[in-house]
Amino acid sequence: MRASGKKRFRLPVAALTASLLIALALQAGVPDQPEDELKAAVVLSFLRYTEWPPAAPESTPINVGVMGRPDFVSALRRLLDGKAEGKRPFRLVELKTAAEGRGCQLVYLAFSSFGELRPALATLRDTPVLTMGESDRFLELGGQINLFLADGRVAFEFRKSVLDGAGYTISSKLLRFGQLRGRLKGTN
Repeated sequence: MRASGKKRFRLPVAALTASLLIALALQAGVPDQPEDELKAAVVLSFLRYTEWPPAAPESTPINVGVMGRPDFVSALRRLLDGKAEGKRPFRLVELKTAAEGRGCQLVYLAFSSFGELRPALATLRDTPVLTMGESDRFLELGGQINLFLADGRVAFEFRKSVLDGAGYTISSKLLRFGQLRGRLKGTN
């Protein structure tokens, strides 16, 4: 039986984009911290594959707040510099307090200390801000997307119940590359 010419290998758009972004991040990155470059590329993928509320004018920046490790802040700044989603440029905001993150669309918490994470996530709870981090307990504390290393690659995990109803929509093409974690007790 002969295979139809219509069957072709199709690489999902999100995977292709993520691969290209990782390659660009490594070329522009600091060799001492390739993990930060890879994480920055994943953050950019989330920025590009998220549908933000249409309330803001087209030219209004998409604010990306960051708290924590200076190496990650630098990596993300290099990657976002000059980039946009449509007509909305990305703007990196170094946050001194989590409360400043309420004016952002995405906040990345680049620290793993329970003492820092818990109050920061509590401050951002019930706001239309996408929270990302890199701690073993990030999702338990109410964060939405957690990045981690697996077999030398940056992977992510999320809880669908925490993402639902947040005021933005993340493309299922991107989410299918992550690991869905079970529901938190007491949440929908």
